[in-house]
Amino acid sequence: HRDLQMTKEPTFRAIDATLETVAIMALVFGSLKVDRQRLQAAMSKELYATQEAYKLVTEEGMTFRDAYAKVKAQLVKS
Repeated sequence: HRDLQMTKEPTFRAIDATLETVAIMALVFGSLKVDRQRLQAAMSKELYATQEAYKLVTEEGMTFRDAYAKVKAQLVKS
C-alpha cells in the first residue's frame, strides 16, 4: 500500500494539469475560425504522401519503404 502513496500526488497533479489544459483548449477552439479558402490552398500533394504510400502497400503489396520512395519520386517529378 505504501507504494501507491508515492504515485498518488503525481497522479493528482497530472489530472489537475490535464483539466486545466482541456479548459484552455475549449477557449481556443471555441473562438477558432477556419478560413476554408486558405486551408484548401495549403493542401498540397505532399500532405497525402503517407496515405498514397499506404495505398500502394495495401493494394499492390509493396513494402512501405519502396512505396514511399515511389511516392517521393512522383512528387519530385511534378
